Amino acid sequence: MKKVSSKVLASVGLFALLASSCEPNPRRQLNVDERVADVMWLTSKIEANYAPLQYKEELHGFDYETIKEQYIELAKKDQTNEAFYLLMQRFVAELKDGHVSASLTRSDLAGRSKLAFVGFVGHRHGDNFLVKAFAPTFTASGDYPIKANDEIVEFNGMPLKEAVDKIVKPYRNVGNEQANYTILMQSLFIRNSLTTPMPEDANVTLKVKRNSKTFEVEVPWVVDDYAKFTERQKLAVASIAQAKGIDYQAEEKKAKALVKLAGLHPYVTQSFIKNALSKLKGKTTLDSNELLTELSDLDIGATFEFQNPNALGSDLNFYQMLAKSIQSEASATVDPIKNLKKDRYVPTSIFPVASAKTYPAYVSIETKDNVRQAVGYIRINTFSPEGDEGNVIKEFKKTLKFFRDFGATGVNKVVIDLIDNGGGSLSLGLKMAALLSSETIKIPGLQYMLNDSWMDQYQSLSYQHVNDAARVMADRAYQDMLGMFQNGERLSNNYSAHSLFPFSITPNPDMVLFDKAYDFEIAVVTNEMCASMCDIFSSILKENKMATFIGEQTMGAGGNVVNHAYAPNSGLKVSLTESLIVSSSGEYLENNGVKPDVQMEVNKYKKTKYQEVIKKGFELLTE
Repeated sequence: MKKVSSKVLASVGLFALLASSCEPNPRRQLNVDERVADVMWLTSKIEANYAPLQYKEELHGFDYETIKEQYIELAKKDQTNEAFYLLMQRFVAELKDGHVSASLTRSDLAGRSKLAFVGFVGHRHGDNFLVKAFAPTFTASGDYPIKANDEIVEFNGMPLKEAVDKIVKPYRNVGNEQANYTILMQSLFIRNSLTTPMPEDANVTLKVKRNSKTFEVEVPWVVDDYAKFTERQKLAVASIAQAKGIDYQAEEKKAKALVKLAGLHPYVTQSFIKNALSKLKGKTTLDSNELLTELSDLDIGATFEFQNPNALGSDLNFYQMLAKSIQSEASATVDPIKNLKKDRYVPTSIFPVASAKTYPAYVSIETKDNVRQAVGYIRINTFSPEGDEGNVIKEFKKTLKFFRDFGATGVNKVVIDLIDNGGGSLSLGLKMAALLSSETIKIPGLQYMLNDSWMDQYQSLSYQHVNDAARVMADRAYQDMLGMFQNGERLSNNYSAHSLFPFSITPNPDMVLFDKAYDFEIAVVTNEMCASMCDIFSSILKENKMATFIGEQTMGAGGNVVNHAYAPNSGLKVSLTESLIVSSSGEYLENNGVKPDVQMEVNKYKKTKYQEVIKKGFELLTE
């Protein structure tokens, strides 16, 4: 028999996976039995996998069994498919969890779903919405009354926060008020019928602030079949690609295939997809062998990351992302500080840390009362960066050593920027936190859902770990969990994170100079979008009294997220929290987060690249 190459098999495997992934939302009208079956599928996934269920009942004062029965009865009522999809979204939103979300695969064929939009995208700016860009098929030129950098102040006579609470939040609720406004405000202006109610009126009245003027405008909702909308975006982006001599169809195919991977594996995160997309730069084809290898190496420890269902593959954002990718120029070498300046304030006179490629860093000389002080700065934007964890750790240690050895006396005051860090790898985050100290620090514990995800992880470690002592520790935890599982318990005991990463979360020997501890005085600038591993990293620094926090309370997405697919009839996919982070005082991080010592409305300063917030960090450290 002729031997088939591994690369060919990998290619076949990849496209088989893509072909077997979920069918789009169905054309046929779901009957009552199908709707009830899908609600039962959803409840079975929640009951078998959602770790904080009892905690949420106590915290938010609801009875899960009562809610379950209510939604089953609601599913029995006559309704359109789109009304049923919204019912499922409402059910999931009842849990008020940053990690919990539901999504459906949109069809490229007409007649399956609708999109309503007013042409622009942007982001929250305080209580308002800042317009930043327009759809490829929409122009801000001519007589259209909305322009880039306008602020939308009111929506049909309502302040935007009120509008979010009324229109969007019933269908998506992350359990943190400020994070809800930041994440959901965009959805007032872009709706798809699978996740958010379509507008009831033909037009929307917006109060707009432009410089010092405020005025009202009425603009039409563009309501379109999703497939037709997609075709128009394709044509617009294709014209951009043609002007640059780029094969648009090949670029779109690669990007869509990668985005589709998000539905193939329970541990795929948006960081994984983002990193995979970046590797396509300059390539003509997907390296299916490499992708399948990376998929097989995915680990549950990398799932401590906030997943925004609208971040990748969504209607306007997908084509905006693709257009931006096509328009951007490939660069052989990227200057980290130049990149940093795109969305962060950087002082005029700095000393960059040349080795800091993953997490840009510098030393700034701050002057106060005619006294000059050196202050370090590091931006940690994710705990799932590109590259090997070991190399990232080595680079981070070099940055800290650069601060220690800077000038005659070193730098012992450091601003750590965690704004918009959505989390990532538990292992990397814990190790980085430990490296900030010369002594052993307290790290949080974890309670696990007693399901296959975590029990399989510990069972695997019990015989695969290279260290015998670590295998024994993992086996003890596994046997303990197995006993509780067999006794019908849902949640494990509280285990130290050391049981997952034995002997690897250690102090930093470089933080000792002349036999004395050289620990940093740290100011952390953060916001409501600091989530999951970022929540955990923040809580470690707070619990160990290693830092002062400036900004907003972190999201409080205190656990990991696993994807479950698919409901048998609608094709719904749900992401669920499968662990709980427990502080040394016994408090859950979920829905609590880390509160700031110095409160600032960070989202007000995105326009100035957070200059005011970063400067506050420098000021606090030089007092």
